[in-house]
Amino acid sequence: MEPLHTPWPSLLNAGRQSLRLGVVALSIAWAGTAPAAPACDAQAVGSQDYLKATRLVEQLPDFQAWTGWHRRPTAFGMPMDGQVRTGGRCYWSVSVYADEGDHLSLWNVFLVHLGSGDMLVSDVTGGEPLSLQAWRRKYGPLPDSPAGKR
Repeated sequence: MEPLHTPWPSLLNAGRQSLRLGVVALSIAWAGTAPAAPACDAQAVGSQDYLKATRLVEQLPDFQAWTGWHRRPTAFGMPMDGQVRTGGRCYWSVSVYADEGDHLSLWNVFLVHLGSGDMLVSDVTGGEPLSLQAWRRKYGPLPDSPAGKR
């Protein structure tokens, strides 16, 4: 008697081959992806890192000149501030306001990278944040600033 010839063995082999190709394709796809970036979504309220970022902003000669120039209490935007990702890096936003008594006037929003100490400044005209040096060049010193600097 002759053995029966059915399409099943060839279908099984084709299925195994497809499975192997799928595994290889998936492995290549995973190898080509960058590892997931760590979360960058912490809020400022209760964060010691946010307090470190505000201290760095307070140390800027620009901040010190501004607080002497406007002679109003200074407020930080803690409820609205938090971590933001820009340029692939995680920064703390530090919003700085003059307390006008009945309202707050935004001066600037600084983006502080704690790992390097780098700072960016959100450009009030929109667009990408500026490096601290570019911001100083673009906006120059404060008028009648006691320190003559921003």
